[in-house]
Amino acid sequence: MDFECDDDDELLKVVEQLENHTDDLNVAVKPEPHHLECLQKNFGHLEFRPMQWKVIRSIIEDKRDNCCIMSTGYGKSLCFQFPPVFSNGIAIIISPLISLMQDQVKSLNLVNIKSCMLGSAQTNRSIENDVLNGEYRIVYASPEYISGSGSDLIGKLKDKITVIAVDEAHCISSWGSDFRPKYLELKNLRQNAPDIPILAVTATASDRVQQDICTILKLKNPQIICTGFDRPNLEILVRRKTKDPWDDIGLLLRSKFLVGVSCIVYCLTRKATDNIYEILNSRGIKCGSYHAGKTQHQRKEIFDKFIRDEINVIVATVAFGMGIDKSDVRCVIHYGTPADMDGYYQEIGRAGRDGVPSKCILFYSDGDFEMHRHFRMNSRMSNKEMKRAEDRATVMKDFIYTKQCRRLKILQYFDGPSAQCPKLSVCCDNCRTASTSTTKQNIDDINKELDFSKDAKTLIDAISIFDGFSGISKPIAVLRGSKLKTIERYHNHKLMGSGKHMPEQYWKILADSLEQQELLQRQQSKADGFGFTTIKVTYRGKEWAASGKPLKFVPSEQLLHLMSSERSSTKAPTSSSSIKPLYDTSTSYGTSPIERAPIKGDEQLKRDLIMVRAMIASREGTMPYKIASEPAIDCLVRTKPLNMQELREAKVDGFTEAHYVFGPEFLKCIQRSKGFLPESSTENVESKAMTTAENPSNQTSSTTTTEASKSLAKSDNGFEDDDELFLSVEIDCEKIEKGLNVEKSVPATTAKKITRPIPKRVKYENSSSDEETSPAKAQSNLPVQDSSKPVGIRKRNIF
Repeated sequence: MDFECDDDDELLKVVEQLENHTDDLNVAVKPEPHHLECLQKNFGHLEFRPMQWKVIRSIIEDKRDNCCIMSTGYGKSLCFQFPPVFSNGIAIIISPLISLMQDQVKSLNLVNIKSCMLGSAQTNRSIENDVLNGEYRIVYASPEYISGSGSDLIGKLKDKITVIAVDEAHCISSWGSDFRPKYLELKNLRQNAPDIPILAVTATASDRVQQDICTILKLKNPQIICTGFDRPNLEILVRRKTKDPWDDIGLLLRSKFLVGVSCIVYCLTRKATDNIYEILNSRGIKCGSYHAGKTQHQRKEIFDKFIRDEINVIVATVAFGMGIDKSDVRCVIHYGTPADMDGYYQEIGRAGRDGVPSKCILFYSDGDFEMHRHFRMNSRMSNKEMKRAEDRATVMKDFIYTKQCRRLKILQYFDGPSAQCPKLSVCCDNCRTASTSTTKQNIDDINKELDFSKDAKTLIDAISIFDGFSGISKPIAVLRGSKLKTIERYHNHKLMGSGKHMPEQYWKILADSLEQQELLQRQQSKADGFGFTTIKVTYRGKEWAASGKPLKFVPSEQLLHLMSSERSSTKAPTSSSSIKPLYDTSTSYGTSPIERAPIKGDEQLKRDLIMVRAMIASREGTMPYKIASEPAIDCLVRTKPLNMQELREAKVDGFTEAHYVFGPEFLKCIQRSKGFLPESSTENVESKAMTTAENPSNQTSSTTTTEASKSLAKSDNGFEDDDELFLSVEIDCEKIEKGLNVEKSVPATTAKKITRPIPKRVKYENSSSDEETSPAKAQSNLPVQDSSKPVGIRKRNIF
């Protein structure tokens, strides 16, 4: 191109146009048919997400380094799994979590992408030899292995390696919330692989952490990709704890939205974790407890039960950390305030990774912040690290007490003050309040400042009489006119009963607001070796109380609701009933143990498909959502394919070529629901399953299942029509749902062929004559399927 310009300004304009043109060219480059064919065949997706393709193209075409911050659920794994599969090369994936690597290897082998894992305790040298011989497409490795005994592996493989990926890359930065010193040893990666593209990926990284990642890994001219931190399918809710954890968590888990689905409950301490577990378990909720105080075997057992849907709820500390590869978690509950925003965002990121609407609910109390402060003070942090931790804690506290959109606060933390939040129908509790009218007089605008002078003065006076040697409970007891013996000396005080017009919870939340206004201050104290939180009036609070000036501020959602409820009620609500419920618990199913309401139509079909999925997953030794995600199940329910051709035409997202092996089992379930199979094969299947589960001594179904397994094992070459197989599938799945032991009656190596044709869309109905068409006769009239294309459970070795 010829640049003929009279001055520098014109030259700059031309250069700018050229740069913009180059950017346009990069954006315009779309995946070619052979890229999409590889994607659909091996990963089950019809198209790339925009940022996925941008990263993948830069690796396979430009051999360029990348630093990618991709929100959880966006599909960052595809960015390093696709290039080696497409290029017939090798990807080295460095990850800090053994369990995550093991799950990923299983999942990839399930879809016939040969993968393995190498760790620091590696003793089987044959795996390393197989890697060097190019037997594996994807090799997962721990940072300890790569920087230790496996340090020369990359040098030996450099001509075959397509990409080196560093997963959870934020662990490399001391500014990150999950700093791992071992990750610092990855700084030599570039020296060992000067010409191999390095891909650093994480779901959470501030600007400072991004800089550390690029600097420490010595990325060359890296492409910085950020998909944004917004998770539009997550609703964010914050509530103050009540006195009873069951009222907070238990009733919530019994609500119609959450009954029977996967949920994570995070607690601050091991003791709280075990306590919440005992409460939930005693009320019939299938759950497990997970924390560092348990043995590795115990943790693995609980983890496996959770990811395989044998239990619905896991109660855990942050030991149940990053890398949880379960896409269908519908709710993340924090029973206690997280230490910082980075950790909070990581933890809520485990909800709704499949894009389905999910909830993130945080319950906080007065002592949470002081507990974190106590942990910091007793740690070995340097002054610099202490300052960082305190700054992060302040951000979290502001998030708890904000009246703004909580989603916006998260985006502003990660993207800066200029970040904007899209308008969503379901966003957060503050936005929910803003969209709901209130009954309180003089409240027309949710963002309007209200005058709290009178109640604030009353509360400050009550706190003052204890002179900073009490928590918030005693001053409120005085205001409420309590006859507790602990405040007996104040029974004749002029403030006694002066606040009984409002409930206890109102005064607690008002105290939170006054603390935010710096009129009150909480602090951690000790007596006789026990810690407790006290509250006192600050110098600023004393000045305001003496000034007689008005005090106006925008009330929180809970405070506003309590004011509204009290005005519309003649009786002051109790602390536990005064909070607007997160869900309509009146629609919850049953009491202990949980009972399910009758299910009909598509809901019943979905439940049946999930049962079949559970049986397949148990047989294959993998997670149910790896067989079919919830969106995939929904697609099957919506399209209702009846044969393999229709199943392929449905284009179920996530169904690779390997997944179609399981197609006949899903198809038979759909055929039954549509009435295409004889009634004798489906009559009372569920009741039989229930009977079998409730009466383990009844061995009929077990014997039948075992005999069917033996029969099937004998016929490696032929498939026989056998409804007992699918009857046993439904029975076993019902057992799985009830958490019972299930005999693996149909092993992965079992072969079975259906000689009867897959039925088309013809129901068993009366013929044109008066004669009723029998199932057998209707079956004989069905079109014959091409026998050259048998369908069924194929015999194959997965692992």
